[in-house]
Amino acid sequence: MVAKSSAATKTKDLIESLAGLKFAFSPADSREKAAIIRALAQKRIRNPVLLLKYHDTLCFMQAYPDNPRLLKLVDGELANFAKRIKHFREKNGPDDNRIDDSGIVDTTIHYSYGIQMARWLLKNYGAAVDIDWDDYNSKEADPLSGMLSLFTLYMESDGVDDENLSTEDWVTKAVRGGPTSLDWLLEKLDSLEAP
Repeated sequence: MVAKSSAATKTKDLIESLAGLKFAFSPADSREKAAIIRALAQKRIRNPVLLLKYHDTLCFMQAYPDNPRLLKLVDGELANFAKRIKHFREKNGPDDNRIDDSGIVDTTIHYSYGIQMARWLLKNYGAAVDIDWDDYNSKEADPLSGMLSLFTLYMESDGVDDENLSTEDWVTKAVRGGPTSLDWLLEKLDSLEAP
């Protein structure tokens, strides 16, 4: 146990040191930053606070690089962040959402996007973008349920009124393994040709 605690402390110290150096741009500071990044490249970070801080520091250093060599090192470390996220999920469990909404690669962002942005995201990211049904179902209102009848044939109206089917259930059945729920919904909205 002592070795793990010591390693965790060392990782924390390295991240704190790097964050403390981000506004320092002397040649000696650049060398120290590079040495810290190389050391951290060998570390696995399970703590979400440290992982976020490390990522934020690297993003700052990418935006304000000391020199081309350090920028290349920072770019490489950021390019490997998907592996860090995979390790984080393996160690902390796939449902650990403490790093979500951070903008880090392979994390989930929850946000109520407008229709134009939703179209853009769907066009550029495809099946990686969908309706967050957990969030939708946790709300009191169910705005999509009132629209479902606009997307159906008359003979399907009994299905829309079925109290045993939630909006998510109904849309999932309508999609039937085809596009994502969001893709289906936007396609149906477009077919209405409403302003």
